[in-house]
Parts: sequence; C-alpha cells; structure tokens
Amino acid sequence: MDISTLREFVTLVENLSFFETAEAMHISQSSLTKHIKKLEEELQVELFDRSTRRVRPNEYSTAFYQYAKQILLLYVEATSSINALKVSSSNRLTIAYTPLMGQYGIAELLAGFYKRNPYISLNMVESFNPLDLLLQNKCDFVFLSGDGADNPELGKIFYKSDSMAVILPAKHRLAGERKVALAQLKDEKFIFHKEDPIVSKYDNDKIVALCKAAGFDPAVVTTSSFSSTIVKLVGQEIGVALMNRLQIPATNSAVAIVDIEPRIPYHIHLLYLKKKKLLGAASVFMKYFKARRPSSANPSE
Repeated sequence: MDISTLREFVTLVENLSFFETAEAMHISQSSLTKHIKKLEEELQVELFDRSTRRVRPNEYSTAFYQYAKQILLLYVEATSSINALKVSSSNRLTIAYTPLMGQYGIAELLAGFYKRNPYISLNMVESFNPLDLLLQNKCDFVFLSGDGADNPELGKIFYKSDSMAVILPAKHRLAGERKVALAQLKDEKFIFHKEDPIVSKYDNDKIVALCKAAGFDPAVVTTSSFSSTIVKLVGQEIGVALMNRLQIPATNSAVAIVDIEPRIPYHIHLLYLKKKKLLGAASVFMKYFKARRPSSANPSE
C-alpha cells in the first residue's frame, strides 16, 4: 500500500467515476483499475459496487475512506515538516488550515502569494488541529473559525464571513421562501454530519445549541460523513440539513437552499502568535494578505 494508491482511492470515493479519477490523477484508467484491485487484494475486501456505470462505495470503502484521509493529511504534515527543515527560516512560511477551509478561497490566495514570491518556501498544511500547530510554533499562520480565534495569545485579522442556510427538499413547504427562522424547522427531521476528524463535535454542538435557543431539540434521523451525500438525502426527502452556505456542494433541482434569519455568521480569521515577531517571509505574507483580503469583509455584516 503506497501513498499514491491512497490518493487515487480517496479521489475515486469522492468522484465516483474511474474515468474522472484517472483524468484527475493523470494516469490511465487501466492503471487506476489495477491499483484499486491491488488495494482490494491487500485489504481482502471489495471496496466498490461496480454493477453500474458509476462506481458506488460500500461499507468497506466508506469505513476505509476516513482512515485514508487521515493518513494522507498526516503524510502532508510530515513531509511539510521535513521540507521546512531544508530551507532557511527567513524564507520559509508555513500556513495551516482545516480541510473544510478549502471552500473559502484560501488555496487561491496562497497560490497568488507564491507566484509573486517564488523565492519563499511556502508550506500549506491541511490539519485536523491547526491551532495546536500554531501554539506549538510549528507554523506561522492559521486560518480558523470558532472559539480558537478568541485565544488571548493570538493576534487575529478578519478574513471572510459565511452564514448558515437550510437545505430543503425542492417540494418542501418552505422551499420557495427567501429566508426562514430556525423555529420554523422545529417539526423537521434533521440530517447531521457524522462527527469525525474533519467535522468536529463543536460544529454539531453549535447547531444543537442554536436549535434549542429557537425552542426545540433537533430530531436527527441520520448522519453522513459526506456533504454531498447529505444533499442527496435531502433531495430524497429524508430530512433537512443545516450548513454554512459556501460549504454546500453543487446542488440540483431536487433541493432548495434558504438562508436562516436572523443571520447566523461563520467568521474566518488569520491567526498568529503575538509573542512571535513577524520577520522575513511572515512579514511579506502579512502585507500581501492585508492588501488582498476582501475590502468589504466585516464581521458585523
């Protein structure tokens, strides 16, 4: 079992297509099939239902996917740490963020920085615990939302805001509304994210607390690790789901997305250690970030 095969497996689970996965990984479809077959032989189970044109994950691939993602993320962290030792600290910059931050333009922001400053060794680290990396002085900056942004040891600069929306079946009585109050959902069945290293318990607890503040306990009918699966289940009228708007995958006519009123914000900040003076690459990035973050971004919006 090697890292490249794990990447191919994870991409296949997410794309549900051998053709699309082979294209994304820049290999032939036959090579991809051989790699997945070898992985199945090593695990001694079949990982996919191939009875249709598009492959379907089974219980084995769904379980293995979570561990494969963790291995890949840990591998990135490990290789980033090694690479960081190879260059001078003045030209080294490490920025960490959680996988869910990918929907907020962070990769594009960092790519633009690297193109303007190719002499800087930029390490982009997806981590389950980016705040720990910052507090342990293992990275220079962290993009983070939630309670971590209130740590008095940290400096913070507002980056971007999102807000919560409800995903409804297209024929739902509220699907045509522009906005709905949480209290209007008190009799609904809810689909939650399954708590795992990517979706923290904090996120689900926040939704439960918001519902209780609106006067009801959410009735959770099922959970899923994948946002795309949750959207599909909503489309099949299994229940409704609450997510931040920019984290909702591309949808279709089977569902409607309606904003929650009053607005429930989700703020992302760039965090850094106050006690650590920003020098070299860190100073260059701070100037770049301040110049390019959305000028209209305001936590009070």
